[in-house]
Amino acid sequence: MRIFRLVPIVALMLTALPLTVAAGTLNVRTWGADSGTCGDKDDPCLTIGQAIVNAAPKDKIVVGPGTYPEPLVIDKAGLKLESTAGARATIITTDGSGDDLVYIGVNDVKLGKKKKGFTVLGGMGRGVHIEGNGCECDSIRAIDNGSDGFVLNADRASFDNCEGRDNGSDGFDLSGDNVTVEDCVSTGNDDDGFALSGNNCTVEGSLATDNSVTGFNDSCDAGSEYKENAAWRNGIERPPGHGFRYGSDNVEVTKNVAGDNEGHGFLFEGNDAEAKSNVARGNALDGFFESSMGAVVSFEKNTAAENLGSGFMVKTADAGGIEFKKNNTYANSDCGLLNDTSGTLTTDGTWWGQDPPTTTAGATGADVCDNGNTTLTDPASKEGSIKVKGEL
Repeated sequence: MRIFRLVPIVALMLTALPLTVAAGTLNVRTWGADSGTCGDKDDPCLTIGQAIVNAAPKDKIVVGPGTYPEPLVIDKAGLKLESTAGARATIITTDGSGDDLVYIGVNDVKLGKKKKGFTVLGGMGRGVHIEGNGCECDSIRAIDNGSDGFVLNADRASFDNCEGRDNGSDGFDLSGDNVTVEDCVSTGNDDDGFALSGNNCTVEGSLATDNSVTGFNDSCDAGSEYKENAAWRNGIERPPGHGFRYGSDNVEVTKNVAGDNEGHGFLFEGNDAEAKSNVARGNALDGFFESSMGAVVSFEKNTAAENLGSGFMVKTADAGGIEFKKNNTYANSDCGLLNDTSGTLTTDGTWWGQDPPTTTAGATGADVCDNGNTTLTDPASKEGSIKVKGEL
């Protein structure tokens, strides 16, 4: 009888299989003690830095409430850091060294989680500095840092429920492709609230208020989308700070509010922008300013009211390429619409604050100011309804 020897074959099969190690969890508490083996619930580390040293890539570090005076360098890809008691109770601050309070130099790090984030407070330079791709910040507060609150030089990043407040430069300085900002706040910073550059930037449900320069400053190359954001009182310290500035092409601007800014409510300097259902109210310059550097494809269902300049200023060389439809523009100190071009602009179904609207040659304060090259089609008899978030 033949006897088959299976053991070596089985052993060979087992050694050929890839080994997977489950991600572990390390704990940090203010009553813990640092060692090369700390991190268990019964033996937590004292510092977040020691937990990072002990961690393997893709591990989770869970931090208890308290103040941790230690700049952090996160150098394990896929690491997750979260708190047990939330950002207001869990503070990362300086020990007097380093430019960055939190530096992330690797990919796919997750800093914070909804209601389980951190406050990054009082750093000498930047609050959170990210150089790795695919990183996520959730429920992080960067406050009173000497430079920017958040700095990004990487792709595929997301910022959710984050706050940049009272920092020495921008609240958020984000450079990279496919960057998403959602439900964030940037206030009281000594430069822009949000400054973005790269490709395919998405900003939604966020607020920029009382920043020294511009609320949302977009220099992305292409494909940006801004939806349901609000910019209030920006540029007070260093006017003219705009509510929203777009230097990018192919930007979609929908249901945003710009109010009481020291510059324009919305400034468009790129090509092929679309502005729909936005509100510009009480800004020190124009509500919507379309510069000669680019061309807005369409203004549709926007409201410009009580601005100290014109409601809408159009300067592009190709005014005929603009769709101007169902907008509201009234009670502006200068013109409702200033067509400062040599081309013909046709308006359709717009409410001018009165029926019929007044027209004049030159920028002299009528509903429509131009040199006889604006065609008014079916002026509206009443204001069109526009519902947006963020109106004060």
